[in-house]
Amino acid sequence: MTVTAMPNNETSEERRGGRRNLIIIAILLLVILAGGAYLVLKPKGGSSKPPEPKPGAVLRLTNLQLNLAGGHYLSLGLALQLTTKAPSDINGSEADDAAINEYSGLSLEQVSTAAQRQQLKAELLSTLEKDYPNDVMAVYYTAFVTQ
Repeated sequence: MTVTAMPNNETSEERRGGRRNLIIIAILLLVILAGGAYLVLKPKGGSSKPPEPKPGAVLRLTNLQLNLAGGHYLSLGLALQLTTKAPSDINGSEADDAAINEYSGLSLEQVSTAAQRQQLKAELLSTLEKDYPNDVMAVYYTAFVTQ
């Protein structure tokens, strides 16, 4: 009995093609595993910037009569745009006090133009954001009369 060897039909190109396929599959698996690891290990919360406050109620303060320099006066009415996080029984006394400190003693020229009034309002808002943290997001003039 004679044993004859079966011819090997697999060429070297076919062997290289098989290895190439294995390498491609291995790379794809590594990419998928890396993506999964990133999704599992990435920091939660997205951005480090706090979310913008949402507007809540508007608190209208009583009008103030303030002395300006040179014998003039200012009748000032304010309203505060509160956030949804602000307590429902918020007291406007600190806001009145801040407005008195901000506006009293100014000259008529310092409060006469729209740009100056906007600047004063921005400064008042900055003070109120410290006095009412996370509670006040805007200041509105409801009256602004000088004499």
